Amino acid sequence: MKETLMTVTVPTKRRKRRHDGAEFDRAALAALYQHRLATSGQLYELLGPFTTGEGENEQESHNFPAARLRKLRDDGLVDHATRYFPGRTRIWFLTEAGRALAGSFPELLDRVSPSQSVTDAGAQLLAPHTLDVLRTHLAFLRDARRRGDEYQPLDWAPEVYHRLSDRAADAIRADALMRYTVHSPKGRAHLRAFVELDRSTMSSEKLSSKLTAYARYFEYTPVPVHVRGTTEAQGALPAWQDFYPRFPRILFVLTAGSEKTSETTLRNRIEDLQVSAADNARVASFLRHVPAGAATLQDIEAYGATAKVWSSLADPDRSACGWTEL
Repeated sequence: MKETLMTVTVPTKRRKRRHDGAEFDRAALAALYQHRLATSGQLYELLGPFTTGEGENEQESHNFPAARLRKLRDDGLVDHATRYFPGRTRIWFLTEAGRALAGSFPELLDRVSPSQSVTDAGAQLLAPHTLDVLRTHLAFLRDARRRGDEYQPLDWAPEVYHRLSDRAADAIRADALMRYTVHSPKGRAHLRAFVELDRSTMSSEKLSSKLTAYARYFEYTPVPVHVRGTTEAQGALPAWQDFYPRFPRILFVLTAGSEKTSETTLRNRIEDLQVSAADNARVASFLRHVPAGAATLQDIEAYGATAKVWSSLADPDRSACGWTEL
């Protein structure tokens, strides 16, 4: 039986920013380059809070970021679309000029921004999944600020691509890669995780196939044609070791894609992932080496990303735990 949880009520620890227009502009362009789309509220939380006054007179300001976004739009670097459901929301994105400028920032030189241009109509179509991925990032960021862990806005890289064979089309594209440093009485622990955001828009079988893809990536060892079958080929290392000191854990975050998607449906999809993992010998072997878990976005937001809301995909009988404990 799942442990009863209490909603997090501890105030979020957030750094305070003064009204430095250039600093905000750069951070906003970097965030949109990285995430493609963001609502006004998401940008405020990602980059803020922004304060006015000193000491006892200090208070949070929403006028400053709104004014800076308007200026960036007037300068032709960003634009926005208006989403009317649920509620009226502005969705911000980079123009081609904004993308070119942000792509020159040193902190983004190793990042790949989606190449396609975003238009008003495109933003509407991309918004549901893209904004929920950013919503997931904010849930981890909120929890890290509360706990005092090391996790910053740029420690989340969306749409990370890795090949699974010699064919470029045969690849995984994780919704995000998260780099997170936990602080505990035992010291600091550097963790990485591939994050998959599921909005219940694909079949459970299709969702489970992502586990198979990660298992294949764990095994994939590219060998040049001219050394195949030789002793040298036997010493080749898996491709993932070119990028990670340890294979990142796998986190599935499930949320409702429509009002018809119930909590029971989400729980069933987690069970389907567990069953699929047990039935597939390759995946079962993979999960003996790599921690993997699933949780609903609603639980993560309500109780905190490190709360005991994660179900192990390798051991369905295990009690729910925090993602760092998988």
